[in-house]
Amino acid sequence: MNIADAIRQIVLGGDLELYFKVCKVDEVDEDTRTIECTPLDEGAPLTGVNLQANQNEEHGIVLFPAKDSYVVVGFINPAVACVVLTTEVTKAIITIDKTEIVAETNSVTLCTENVAVEIAKDTAEVKVNDRSVIRLEDGKATFNSGSETMINGNELKNQLTTMSGRIDAIINAISSAGVAPMD
Repeated sequence: MNIADAIRQIVLGGDLELYFKVCKVDEVDEDTRTIECTPLDEGAPLTGVNLQANQNEEHGIVLFPAKDSYVVVGFINPAVACVVLTTEVTKAIITIDKTEIVAETNSVTLCTENVAVEIAKDTAEVKVNDRSVIRLEDGKATFNSGSETMINGNELKNQLTTMSGRIDAIINAISSAGVAPMD
């Protein structure tokens, strides 16, 4: 029985044997969205502890606890347990229909049906239909996978200042030159 079935049973008036245990996380399985943990009361290790209500779906909110962190495991009955609190999270996934947000250390990814935004420690990228449209890295913006690059604003300012100085010098040279006699 998974948590979704247990919740249905509670709503329909089934027996409720609710209790909790504080545990230390031994392993985290992101694929099955479960953990293995050891109760601090020296009870038997727990395996397959659910991180979300319905293990057959990928919708909802899932918090992945860090290995060796502490969690509170709630038991709806002796066969069904889930993590209800955690001291440290290494990854969070929120999925609503075709929209997903994944947050990890130094990175966040937001995906909709056709657009993805990836923000990492030193970069940010926007993709539309799996094509890079804008990438920000090292103070530069790159458009369309590098086929178009935006000029660095400071570099452009320096070039304009240099050109302005040269133009002023040409104007001064022309205006200070004597008038040449004409035939």
